[in-house]
Amino acid sequence: MKLSLFFVILLLIVASCTEDSPTIVTPPTAPQGVTLIAINGNNFVQLIWNNPSSLLAKNVHKSTLKTISSNEAVEIHVFKATQKDGITNAVHQIATLPPTATDYTDSSVTNENEYYYALVYVERYPDGSLHNSQPTNIALGAPYDYSSVTDINNTEHIQRIFNSGCAYSGCHAYGPNGETPGGEEALAKSTVSDYAAFFNMSSWDEMMKGGDHGATIIPYNAAKSHFFNHLNTDTTQGAVSSPHMPFEGYNLPNNQYQLLRKWVNEGAQNDVGAVAFSTYPKGKILVTNQAEDLVSVIDIKTMLVSRFIQAGVSNVFTQAPKAPHNITVDRQNDCYYTNLILGGNVLKFRLSDNKLLGEVTGINSPAQIAISASGDTGFSSQFAQNTNAIRFFNTHTLALYGQTISSPYLNKPHGVQITPDYSELWVTGNFSDNMMMVKLSDLSTTIIPLFPNDTLPPGSGGRLFPYESITTTNGRYVYVSCQMNVNVPGEVRVIDRDSMKMTKIITVGYKPVILDRSPDGQYVYVANRNSNSVSKIRTSDYTVTTINNVGPQPHGIKISADGRYAYVSCENVSAVVPPHHPTAGSKIPGFLSVIDLTTNTVVKEIEIGAFAAGVAVVE
Repeated sequence: MKLSLFFVILLLIVASCTEDSPTIVTPPTAPQGVTLIAINGNNFVQLIWNNPSSLLAKNVHKSTLKTISSNEAVEIHVFKATQKDGITNAVHQIATLPPTATDYTDSSVTNENEYYYALVYVERYPDGSLHNSQPTNIALGAPYDYSSVTDINNTEHIQRIFNSGCAYSGCHAYGPNGETPGGEEALAKSTVSDYAAFFNMSSWDEMMKGGDHGATIIPYNAAKSHFFNHLNTDTTQGAVSSPHMPFEGYNLPNNQYQLLRKWVNEGAQNDVGAVAFSTYPKGKILVTNQAEDLVSVIDIKTMLVSRFIQAGVSNVFTQAPKAPHNITVDRQNDCYYTNLILGGNVLKFRLSDNKLLGEVTGINSPAQIAISASGDTGFSSQFAQNTNAIRFFNTHTLALYGQTISSPYLNKPHGVQITPDYSELWVTGNFSDNMMMVKLSDLSTTIIPLFPNDTLPPGSGGRLFPYESITTTNGRYVYVSCQMNVNVPGEVRVIDRDSMKMTKIITVGYKPVILDRSPDGQYVYVANRNSNSVSKIRTSDYTVTTINNVGPQPHGIKISADGRYAYVSCENVSAVVPPHHPTAGSKIPGFLSVIDLTTNTVVKEIEIGAFAAGVAVVE
């Protein structure tokens, strides 16, 4: 009898596992891939959401046995309440929409009040029964009349837009319902990508920290602020980046868009009028952006771009750029100079606040500036074919002196560099394969050939293409980068200042450009443009260590005051590295690479303006 009962039970179990057995499903979840956002209007709130076209078969539930079934969305319920708790109670339902709907406008609201919204999808299961999904994220609506705003207040006007359209939905505040940052656990709750989650827009302080790709709001420059580019649809106003925000096909109302633009262009101030990065506790890095007529200012403490300073024309799409090429800092007089190599002038800025103080005009292709020990005189090269002179000017009046410093054996001078003791100025003759040394006490000159015992006449060039120079910390040697032919590795040639002769040839990467020295004098560094590398030369024995993969087309280099880091500007003119978001209406960005010299590896890449060239560090 017991045996018979066992077989009956076994047959019932087998029967329950046949193909015709009922499907067992898990309870409904929140619809996947749907993010609800509120756009505030004047006495109305527009709700929008990214309802995927595949949502009709989006929620897949797996049975406890082996059947997989898809549910069909049949309608959407819209809920609204003045508090988050219990929002999906039936009494709060305000609308029923078809399952393909992606927006809804609520006009039953009053300006300057807050409202909470959520969606619930009604789904039909394979057995024909209807079930409610779990609610979507909660969106915050805060209607407001933006047409009358004159004096912008961050909390009242700006944060209201960001809370509804960006932060509270979970897109840019980690959590799905406006939670504040909380590390990996909070990130796991986010309904969007890691990048969106890591750019927190829940407060002014959080926004100014940027995202995982760097700064997103640049005070005083909306056109170069990434967050603005994602809102923008007009390339005459700035770049247009993808993906469009808040969603493709939906724009912020124009008065809110223009208000955000004005807010950024006036400094993106907080409630007490503070502007981010008004001080630099650890210093800053200045990089010229030759194709955009800008100077990028990077805060060393956060490694974020803090400003873009106009240095040339205001619109490089409608006017030819003047091309800021290099940058020279005069700390004792609180200023810096950038030379516009295609504009024929030199701009002088105040270092503390980047205010333009004036300009020097009438220089033929100025490529680099050097400043005397007193700061009273500036020297400029003239990087033009068949030019054999450099110019100098009064740094206070910014007037050129009538006298030039020249040599018949100098051609197309590019680099000008003053020795550490301020006694000599060294000038590279790019098309003459030699160096001109100027004694600053009397402006007398000496020509030093870079080819020893050369059989060609002095000044005959076109073989080495010397570009820049740097004097060692002890003042004994001058290192000169020689670019050579494009198909030949470059060289650094060393001149002994005691003998005034070239004494050493060091092979480096292709097309070496700018050099710098370590503070302790142990190393000289050179950026190799066409090798994407930096050569690290030990001055005691000329041993070369190559730091590879530093970035696309490295141009300028500066070493930090403690010798720990090298800051390398990378032109990226051939778009080897694309912008982190697809962008229309902008130039190809350049980069600043940060190299940890204890490991000789790149530890940070910072996207900046187009054609990054000259670098200066202020610590």
